[in-house]
Amino acid sequence: MADLNHKILDGLSEKQKEAVIYPLNPLLIIAGPGSGKTRVMSHRIPWIINNYDVNPYEILAVTFTNKAAKELMNRTKSFLPNSSNAVVKTFHGFASYFLRIEGHFAGLDRGFSIYDDSDQLRIIKNIFEELDINIKKNNPRVIISEISKAKNLSINSNKYKQNSNSYFEEIVSRVYSRYDEILENSNACDFDDLLFKTNNILKENIDIRKKWSRRYKHVIIDEFQDTNPLQFEISNLITNEQNSISVVGDPDQSIYSWRHAVPTNILEFRKIYKDCLVVNLDESYRSTKPILEAADSIIANNTNRFKRKLWTKNKEGSLVKYNSYFDEEEEAVSVGKSITKLTKSKDSLNEIAVMYRVNAQSRAFEVALNSLGLKYRLVGGVRFYDRKEIKDILAYCKLLVNPNDDSAFERIINCPPRGIGLRTINKISIEKNINNVSYLSYLRNASKDDLSSLLSKRICDSINEFLGIYEKLLVQISIQEPHEIINSIISITNYDDYLRNDEDGVERLENINELKYSAEEFSVVNDADNTESLIDFIENSSLNSNVDSIDENDEAITLITLHQAKGLEYKNVFIVGMEEGLLPHSRSMDSEDELEEERRLCYVGITRAKENLYLSSSSRRRFQGIYDNAIKSRFLDEIPDKVLEKTSKIKNIDHSWKRNFEKKNINSKDEIDDDIEVDFSIGDKVIHTHFGVGKLTSYRILANDIELAIKFNSPFGMKKILKNKAPITISTPEESMDLEDYYGI
Repeated sequence: MADLNHKILDGLSEKQKEAVIYPLNPLLIIAGPGSGKTRVMSHRIPWIINNYDVNPYEILAVTFTNKAAKELMNRTKSFLPNSSNAVVKTFHGFASYFLRIEGHFAGLDRGFSIYDDSDQLRIIKNIFEELDINIKKNNPRVIISEISKAKNLSINSNKYKQNSNSYFEEIVSRVYSRYDEILENSNACDFDDLLFKTNNILKENIDIRKKWSRRYKHVIIDEFQDTNPLQFEISNLITNEQNSISVVGDPDQSIYSWRHAVPTNILEFRKIYKDCLVVNLDESYRSTKPILEAADSIIANNTNRFKRKLWTKNKEGSLVKYNSYFDEEEEAVSVGKSITKLTKSKDSLNEIAVMYRVNAQSRAFEVALNSLGLKYRLVGGVRFYDRKEIKDILAYCKLLVNPNDDSAFERIINCPPRGIGLRTINKISIEKNINNVSYLSYLRNASKDDLSSLLSKRICDSINEFLGIYEKLLVQISIQEPHEIINSIISITNYDDYLRNDEDGVERLENINELKYSAEEFSVVNDADNTESLIDFIENSSLNSNVDSIDENDEAITLITLHQAKGLEYKNVFIVGMEEGLLPHSRSMDSEDELEEERRLCYVGITRAKENLYLSSSSRRRFQGIYDNAIKSRFLDEIPDKVLEKTSKIKNIDHSWKRNFEKKNINSKDEIDDDIEVDFSIGDKVIHTHFGVGKLTSYRILANDIELAIKFNSPFGMKKILKNKAPITISTPEESMDLEDYYGI
C-alpha cells in the first residue's frame, strides 16, 4: 500500500497532492488550462481505491468526451494494472448505461435506439407533413432547438402545452407531442431524452435513487462548468448520503451556453455542499509565459469570474505573433506558408492546428493547404459515423436489436435499392399508424390479401425479399459477434456490389472495413451475450463525437473550430479570423453575458497552444458571397504589446478591381469575361505532385488566382486548390494521352 501511495504522489505539486489525497468528502477543484486536472483525477481514483477500501467499480467518473474518458481510464489503469476498471463514462454514456438497466420505468427496453440529429430532422419534417405545418414559415431546426431546450429544463410535452402562450409555442407543442409519440412507439431516445429520462426515473423512484447512490462510494465529475441543469441534478441524485463527490471545472472555460450549460453550477455546488474544500490549480504545465499572459490579459476583462492568474515554470518562449491581412484568401495562403516552414524545422503536422470561430472559415484554408500539398484533417466535417454507408450498416444493426426503430427501417427498406419508393413507404406508414404499430410489426403480421390490396405484386415481392433478409440476419445476432454481423449484412444484402457501382465505392468499402475493425473491440468475452455486445457497439457508435474520431497516428494538420478544440493541445496554434463579428460573434454583441462567453472562447483557443501562438485578422471578409470591411477583434487590443509581435501583410496597392472579386462557378468559356485569361477547360487532366492524377470538374475566378475543383484518384478524391499556388500541371486529354491510351492497350 505504501509503495503504491508513493508512486501515486510522485511528481505531483503540493496543490495537486492536496486534491488527490482529500478524504471522501465534497471537493471542488478549480483547474486552469494545462494545470494537470486529468492527472489529478487519474491519481485520485487509485488513491481512493488504495486507502479507503473502495472497489474500482464503486467509483464513477464522468467526462464530456469519449476521448477524455479513455485517457482517464488508461492513466488510472497504469497504477492498478491487475484490477478491474473504475466506471468512466461521458454523461450521455452513463445515462444510456443507466437506461439499459432501469429504462423500463420510462417504457424502454434494453435494445432502445439513440436518434442523432439527422434522425431527429427527418422525423420532424415528417411531422410537419402529417400536421400540415408550413416548412417555409417554420424552420424544423428551430423547433428541434426549442424541444431540446424544454427537455433540458425538465419540461415534458404536456407541461409545455399547458404553458404555451404564443402561436410559435402552439406549433412547437403540437410537434413536441407527436415527436414524443413517435419516439415512444419506436423504442427510441434522442440525446436530450437520455438525460431527461434518467433524471425523471431517479427523481420519481426513491428506491432506484437509493440503489444508485449506494452503488458508488465516490463520484467524480469533470468539466463541471459545462454541466446543464439536468446533468447537475443527476450528479446530485447519484451522490451518496455522505456527499462523497469531487467536481473539476474552470469557470473561465465555460463556452457551451447554447447547449444549456450553466457556468454558475460551480457556485451552486458550493451552496449545496457548504463544507466542500476548494483547491485552485493555477500552475500551467502546458503553455509558455507570453501565451499565458496573453490569455490572462484577455480573460481579466470578464467580470463574472473567480479572480486568479495562471503562472508557469516553463521557459519564457516566443512572443505571440499577430498578422493582419487584406482578405481571408491572403490569410489562408500565408498561414499555409508558415506551416510549411514549421514542417521544415521538423515539427510534426499533428502538432499544428488552425482554429476558427465558425465552420465556414475552413474553406479558404482547405483550398490553400491543398494547393501547397499539405495534408489536413477537418474536425467537424462529415463525421465518420455520419457517412451514408456507415449509417446504412448501423441502421441494419439497430433494426435487428430494436424491431420498433421506424427511423432505421425507413433508411434501409430500399437500401440497397429494391424498387420501394417514398410513395410506397407513405402508404405503409398510414396503415401502420392506424394499427399503432411499427413498420416491421405491420409488415410481418399483415395478411397477403391486405398487402396485395395496398401494393402492387412487384412491391410485395420486394418487401418479402427484405423481410427474408431480415429474418436471416435475425438468426445471426445471437451466434455472431458484432464484426461478424456486419459481414453478414454486407453479404446477405449484397451491399458491397451496390457500392462497387458508386464512383466513391472503394473509399466507402474502406470506411465499412474501418467500422468492422472498431466492432472487433466489442468481441464477446467468455459466455457474454452476442446481442448485448451488439447493443454496446451500437451505443458506442451513437455516442461518438467529432473529437473522439481524431486519429493521432495519421500525420495531418488539424482544422477545427474553437468550440471543438476544448480539451486539446498543440505545439503550434493558429487562431484566424480574429475580427469583430466573428470573434466575438455578431450574435453576442447585444448581450454582456454572451460577449463574456466569446471572451472565454478566445481564452480557450489561446490556451491550447504549448509553444507558438499565431493570431491573425483580415481587413476584408466575404460573407454570403459579398465582401465587406472587417475590424480587428477587440480581444487583440486586450493583449499587452510586450508579449505581441505585430506584422501587417497588407500591401499598398489598388484593390478597386475587387468589386467583382469572385464570380460564380464557371463551366464554359462562353461565360468568361474577355479580360480574364483561362488556358484550360473542364475535363482537363491535372497532375499534382502530392495528390497525383486528377480531372478538372469546375473552377471559379478569384481576384488574384483561380480556384480549381479537381477529382483526384483514390484515396484523395475531390480537392479544391489555387491554380497559381499549387504544384500542378494541366493538359488536355489529347495532350496527355500516352501510347497505351492511344492504342487502347
